[in-house]
Amino acid sequence: MNSEIPDTPQECPGQMPVSYFGANYQDSQCIDNYLWDLDSGDGEYLSSGGDIPCPFCKPVEHIEYQLNDEEQIVCETCQSPLQFLHWAETSKPSVKLYGFCSKCDCNKWGEIDLK
Repeated sequence: MNSEIPDTPQECPGQMPVSYFGANYQDSQCIDNYLWDLDSGDGEYLSSGGDIPCPFCKPVEHIEYQLNDEEQIVCETCQSPLQFLHWAETSKPSVKLYGFCSKCDCNKWGEIDLK
């Protein structure tokens, strides 16, 4: 995995580097800030999706979509809550969450932690 945290938020790649709809290949496309299943529909229109916020266009909404009430995003290093959250495409291919850690005083990779 690319372990360097981006200096600035990445732009939306359009086609997501990971599957959000259960395939073992890239099956997710961002359209108007929401993810759609590229395997759905009749070839002209997609019929599945539109309810998952894009992690690059709507990072906060995407995190809220994924987390339940007992979870929060914390710094991988010190376990403090992160602020100013963004997603980065990594070399796996995958996407990974990062944000500003006030305790470490820099951007750090995030992980989900139970409160």
